[in-house]
Amino acid sequence: MDQLHSDLIEVFEMYCSLGDPMNTQYLSLQKFMRLMESVNDIAAQKQQMCLTNTDIELVFSKATNYGDNQHQTIQDLLNFGQFMFAVELVAMKIYAY
Repeated sequence: MDQLHSDLIEVFEMYCSLGDPMNTQYLSLQKFMRLMESVNDIAAQKQQMCLTNTDIELVFSKATNYGDNQHQTIQDLLNFGQFMFAVELVAMKIYAY
């Protein structure tokens, strides 16, 4: 489980830093959409359901309102905890039957 957590941190930080190498803490919708393109490619290869842009935007919106964001001044960005919640929502959407 520790390796999975480390891998998720690495992916999160990689996508946060796209075009902004100093940013490893906050993920924008645009960067989240890029990540979800990769998720959809993998899901399609495994013949799983893919997410629409609307699905992705809804997941992002739910995740930005999750947890400690109520006290953040930075809105429309995911921190790592919110990203983990978004990962759960994506998994439920892709693997729901």
